[in-house]
Amino acid sequence: MEKDVFAYLDEDEGKSGPSPTLIWNILTVVVLLATLCVGGVFLTILVNPNAGINPFPPPTLPPTLALDTPTPTPKQILPPTWT
Repeated sequence: MEKDVFAYLDEDEGKSGPSPTLIWNILTVVVLLATLCVGGVFLTILVNPNAGINPFPPPTLPPTLALDTPTPTPKQILPPTWT
């Protein structure tokens, strides 16, 4: 029989320890979990800007600028045919 040119040679026979594919799989899971955590924080801040985890919460309005105060009415009203 002739030996195949493309025979599989196992170069990792004598090595011990975790395989490189296991390390890449673990790193992939870590990156996916980190992405999910960042997405969850982003959605939490998007839904509730006043959440405790928001580093830049929106400013609160001072009492003088509250929306409960009446707006001034105009003193001069032009007639409808002014133009």
